[in-house]
Amino acid sequence: MRQMAPRRLISLVFIVFLLLSGISRTGGAAPHKAEIIRDKYAIPHIFADSKEAAMYALGWTQAQDNAYEFALDILSAQGRLSEFFGTGLASDPINAELLKSDIRSRAMGYHEFAAQWLSLPEEIQSQLCAYAAGFNDFIQESGKTNSFSKRYPVLDGVDRGEILRGIGPITPQDLVALDLYKNAEGAFGNLTPEEEQTQGKIPSLTGNRGGSNAMAIGPSLVRERAAIVYGDLHDPWDGPVFLAHLEVNGQTVFGRFVGPFFAAGRGAHTGIAFTRNKPDTADVFMEKIHPEKNDMYLAGNEWVAMERKNVRIKIRRSKDLDLTIYYTRHGWLWNYPPGKERPDYGYAIKVSTMDTVIDPMAPLKYISERLRAPWLDSVYAHYHLNRSPKFSMRNFVLGDEYGNISYIWAGRVPVRYGDINPLHKPDTGKPLPGWTLLNDWLHGVWRLGDPDFQLPYHLNPLGGVVRSANDAPWFAAGCEANPQRPESIPYHITPESVSSSPRGLLMRELTCSRSITSMEDVRTKLAFSTLSRDSQLFIQAIERGWKTHASNLGEIPLPDDVKKLDKILRQWNAHADADQPGMTVMFVLRRFSGLPWFPRDYTPTLREMVLYLDELDAVARDLRANFGKIEIPWGEAHFMTLAGRRLPLPGGTVGIQTLFMAAMGAFEQPGGHEQIDEAFGDRELADGAINGLKGRVICDFGSSFIHAHVMDPRNPVSYAITPYGQIDAKVFPGSPHAFQQAELFAAKQWMTVPLTRKDVERDIDPWGGDPGHEHPARTAFSVDPKDLAARFAEKK
Repeated sequence: MRQMAPRRLISLVFIVFLLLSGISRTGGAAPHKAEIIRDKYAIPHIFADSKEAAMYALGWTQAQDNAYEFALDILSAQGRLSEFFGTGLASDPINAELLKSDIRSRAMGYHEFAAQWLSLPEEIQSQLCAYAAGFNDFIQESGKTNSFSKRYPVLDGVDRGEILRGIGPITPQDLVALDLYKNAEGAFGNLTPEEEQTQGKIPSLTGNRGGSNAMAIGPSLVRERAAIVYGDLHDPWDGPVFLAHLEVNGQTVFGRFVGPFFAAGRGAHTGIAFTRNKPDTADVFMEKIHPEKNDMYLAGNEWVAMERKNVRIKIRRSKDLDLTIYYTRHGWLWNYPPGKERPDYGYAIKVSTMDTVIDPMAPLKYISERLRAPWLDSVYAHYHLNRSPKFSMRNFVLGDEYGNISYIWAGRVPVRYGDINPLHKPDTGKPLPGWTLLNDWLHGVWRLGDPDFQLPYHLNPLGGVVRSANDAPWFAAGCEANPQRPESIPYHITPESVSSSPRGLLMRELTCSRSITSMEDVRTKLAFSTLSRDSQLFIQAIERGWKTHASNLGEIPLPDDVKKLDKILRQWNAHADADQPGMTVMFVLRRFSGLPWFPRDYTPTLREMVLYLDELDAVARDLRANFGKIEIPWGEAHFMTLAGRRLPLPGGTVGIQTLFMAAMGAFEQPGGHEQIDEAFGDRELADGAINGLKGRVICDFGSSFIHAHVMDPRNPVSYAITPYGQIDAKVFPGSPHAFQQAELFAAKQWMTVPLTRKDVERDIDPWGGDPGHEHPARTAFSVDPKDLAARFAEKK
């Protein structure tokens, strides 16, 4: 039996030392020291004299804040969710979604490939060991005290402590597997929903289809006279993401971390935000199966044996599942054996992030204090010459303390034979005939390896602004009405970004009209803008419709509720603020009506106006059924919950995008439950939605991390907000930190982040160590990096 050929390790998300490059370790054999100081929002500020000590403290403090959520992602990468959550009671069926996730993780082999973490540079290995040691030490210390059961309680029927004990100590291999998993899952998201259009229904794959928006403004355009970097991530609020500030020998990193990996924020000299534009990084291949030997497939003109791997998946309160996973030259054959309806072919999935060696130190390898302005030129040169940017679907917006701003598209797109065939566009979602070589990928050759290809980027554009809202690279700079795709950029780099998103359009309008001239403008007009542009155009069209068809419409007898709702809409300012009933009316109208969105300057026909009034009648019945009245402030219908506490939220929904995007949730009509969004990760919210919260939108996804930075070396200032806060409200509902940021978020405010030790000491957590809080204001460590690394020597 042929075993699956080992594939090569990809890379890590920005590990912290990249942002602290140029900083040396403490010399000699003296222990390395670190101290965690919590500010009034419980954000950990880590001051250390070496990167290893900082990473140890980072692991420790993440275990304090959200060890359980982090452990769930580790289990996902390992393919072990069914082992802990496979069934509830003995009579319950196996959880099919968890099992599907486990099979995908085992088939992709994240944890196996991560065993090659020893091929990473020693400095990264050392930091991974330090982080894992800090995380494990906190879990072990908690297990010795009575705080373990309180910190990791039984919630929603899940014994968190049991799961943490069952996983055991995490390792550097687990951390690298997590990074592999996160990157590949993003590529899976690009496969849906287009695969449903194929010949024969392809089994659904789920993946991360999140978004974000970002902008950098040059110093000449703002009163601060320094580059400003802004970003807003749209991720689930229950993920293993937390905020932290690290300072190593005076060099600062602040931002959003997933485990030891830095995602967005500010480095020693650089502000970094990112978005996604979903380049075509994965394909589905139809593989022709041998009519008699279904473990063979056709490659060109030759029948080839499939590679295979045997796996065993443990399932809680059920028998283990033994599987043989099959592979073609394109990757995992995920519907094996083929279906009964079409037994002559199967579907294989190929993902770019699992197919090549990527430099783990890219893309910020050369960001250090030794690189002076214009340092972004050096970053670009590194990208272009090494052909090895890390990410599969990211755009970076950057600004530095020297006043430079830049946009870099950091995607990797495989070169296919199909690239030379103008009739073939890989992003159509239709599977490629894998038994031919015409549409195969060129193994080991990547679009950035093409010497004629220029990596999309903008460095200090004349307009002084770069921006991205999951848009194509050609929208990142400039103010022309209809930016065109440059001929040098292949079609499949941004298959879904043929036009700018609503958020992108608003960002272009604000920046091109020079409406943002200060950080306060960033906050009020951008970070917390609740303008629904589509709603604004709709209202304007309705107003024109009334004027044009006034005589005919005046003859129609209208119920009082319809007249009132029409008045509410026409007087609404099109902002999705918590006190605006117009937003509620528009939400229900757009969610269920067949009315189109009206384009700019459009005048509805008489028929469309009659349909509009008829739909308002249906909206009135819906609102009365759910709320007992028709004038409903948006915050009454649209809110977040933390430990049973409800906070009204401004912002839009998926159907009506606003820049401030607390977006996902559950909505119910009269007559019963309509949908619970797949993004629900909080059982309490899901149960609440099912048990009669009709007409409400419960948010647990959206603006997970809003951050903005003034990149002034003389007076650095950073702002941030996370709606769920730093402390788990379920575990510590008595902690003031469980609700502080949520309240700011609901009020469209953000926190000022202290970035110097002096400011942190002045802003220290006044509740540290109080009963019900149990996050001490200060924690100090003395560690030996060699001892930390020695813990994992046997794993090598």
